[in-house]
Amino acid sequence: MKIIAVTQARTGSSRLPAKIIKKIKGKTLLQIHLERILKSKVINKIIVATTKNKNDNRITDIAKMCGVKYFRGNENDVLDRFYKATKDYQADYIVRLTSDCPLIDPKLIDSVINVAIHNNYDYYANTFEELYPDGQDIEVFKFQALKSAWNLAKLDSEREHVTPFIRK
Repeated sequence: MKIIAVTQARTGSSRLPAKIIKKIKGKTLLQIHLERILKSKVINKIIVATTKNKNDNRITDIAKMCGVKYFRGNENDVLDRFYKATKDYQADYIVRLTSDCPLIDPKLIDSVINVAIHNNYDYYANTFEELYPDGQDIEVFKFQALKSAWNLAKLDSEREHVTPFIRK
């Protein structure tokens, strides 16, 4: 079973610009986030999906430093960015994470993935009920579901986020 985690990352936040580049004890929040994902026992590959914006060059530098892949794509069509980041890897499942969650729990990531696999779900998330604090949101979906969404989603609201079309 091939499982790829994709974390979307950009510095263009309007509320707190470049928040994932901010440091705590010498490490960027993105570095802390990636190091925690790397502790997963189930994920085979991690990809940082960022934009082509030159302001996001620092993101690719951090990805390289952490030894993870990165993909640069469309800033506004995040669905396109996710699909193109993963399409060549023949993954069974994709795990969607967001880079502004530096305290993501790797054991929880593995638990959510295992529920999806065990039940053969096309889509599963730990957000159906609010059981976890903010920063622990994890979505898992089959690559085929992502591919279908990429092919069929037409609305801006379905493309600026990754999973609305899949969830519908």
